[in-house]
Amino acid sequence: MKVVLTGVDPNLYLPGYFSLSTLVAKLGGIIFCNAAGLVVGTEGAWTHLMSILTHQLLRLPFFAPLQAKPSTRLQLLAAASAVAVSSAFASPLGGVLFSIEVTATYYLISNYMKAFVGALGAAIVVQVTTTTIVQSHPSIYKIEFPSAAAPIINIPLAIPLGVFLGLLSALLIRIVRFLSDKRTAWRKSSSTVVRVLVTWFDPLCVVVLTSVLSFSPSAPYISPPDLPRFYMSANASSISNAVVDGFVPVVLLPLAITLSVPTGVGLPTFVMGAALGRVYGSLLTSALPDWNLLPQAYALIGAASMTGASTRTVSTAVIALETSASLAYMLPIFAATLVAIETSRAFATQSVYDATVNDLPYLPCLDFADDTTTADDIKEPHVIFVTRKPTLVSILVALNRMPGHDIPVVESEANRMLLGRISSRALCRVVARYYDAADLEMGSGLNAANIIALLSQRWSADKKELLRFATTKLPASAVQALPISVSSKTLLEDIHMMFLMLRLDHCFVTNRGALVGVVTTNAVINASRRGSTHNQDHNRANAV
Repeated sequence: MKVVLTGVDPNLYLPGYFSLSTLVAKLGGIIFCNAAGLVVGTEGAWTHLMSILTHQLLRLPFFAPLQAKPSTRLQLLAAASAVAVSSAFASPLGGVLFSIEVTATYYLISNYMKAFVGALGAAIVVQVTTTTIVQSHPSIYKIEFPSAAAPIINIPLAIPLGVFLGLLSALLIRIVRFLSDKRTAWRKSSSTVVRVLVTWFDPLCVVVLTSVLSFSPSAPYISPPDLPRFYMSANASSISNAVVDGFVPVVLLPLAITLSVPTGVGLPTFVMGAALGRVYGSLLTSALPDWNLLPQAYALIGAASMTGASTRTVSTAVIALETSASLAYMLPIFAATLVAIETSRAFATQSVYDATVNDLPYLPCLDFADDTTTADDIKEPHVIFVTRKPTLVSILVALNRMPGHDIPVVESEANRMLLGRISSRALCRVVARYYDAADLEMGSGLNAANIIALLSQRWSADKKELLRFATTKLPASAVQALPISVSSKTLLEDIHMMFLMLRLDHCFVTNRGALVGVVTTNAVINASRRGSTHNQDHNRANAV
């Protein structure tokens, strides 16, 4: 969804992402994954499911006006992400903020109201369901803190827990990145045996290992959704079980979420943090018995910190407060979460979501403090264009190379002063009028296949003379102004920001007004990643 919300065409980069067959596969996959006991969350799958439903609804005639507006369509998809996360976490406020932090590299405030309206509707449905059908309290992990507790004392005591969970989340992210790279390479292997093993035998081994480690005969089984509630209650006393529940997912979670199955990380990381936070709180209570410390409070702090550090989202603190229906420990939760995020970022640059994917065309938010890369360094110099007075052959070649795209217009071959752009449809009309005026045979309409036929057929000498050397003038009304172009000396940081804010997929580069190249999304992504890697190496060298 981060790729789609940056304005990238999903039909080009993510074919089938919004199809009904994907909806069925995703829904069945998340049901079977949870039924098999895999250590996975659900927020990722629900976000995808809601985006598919939104896309399919927009295809209905009733919503056709909304589908025709790309900006409105993206706003509704952003709202769908907020609805999905809010429903998964039963947290309308935190869910909206979480969806913004995870799916958006640049967020428009105009999306905000739609997201909260959708999340409110989802919250009402969740509350009605939990109170009438399931007959449980709408607050999932409701905690009653005694009035004798002193939350201010817990702020400095929560900092070490945040540091530890930040380090643990960095280790988790590095394991996920390693397994994701390995499995991606195995799936692309030229060996049939390797592809069969990674497709069938690998998931079987993960399921068996998960079952062996999860269903221990020495301890009563507690389902993953009930584990946070267990560790946030006053009755949880077994430190050994909490240690197991806190550290075993460090192995099982990366193994599960790097499989080709619908996954999420919200619940597993929440369980890890709650278990280890409970251990930390129990140790503090034993060491400082007169300080009125509550172990269950540290379970809540740990849950927010571990999930926040893994996903790089501060909104997990809001989710923890909403799901526990208590603001008593708001300051310790936020302090520990922020410390955990910064600690994790110091040792792993990606979030756990980014670590599971490879080569998706979205622009990450990066630091360009010492980067001097310019548009001239990353541009593609070979640009398809037409002149103000083009030949018919040059128009046909441009239409063949860039079907359905706007094509830049320059003054002439020698003087490539950029005048604007012209749509493929307008160029097709120019070709059709020229063929009619010259009494030339075109065939059945002008389309991509017909253009290839027109270029491939054997021409007579007179027709060759007309098409190759005779020129026509583009209608002035058809040449439109470019929305934006950049100078060859524009810094990569500025180009990166323009692509984020304006949701561009390409931008033409000029030198004193003359067209010299084009910068694409992939070029900006590759240059940004190279710059990020260089900055990390430079920082490590300075630290040494």
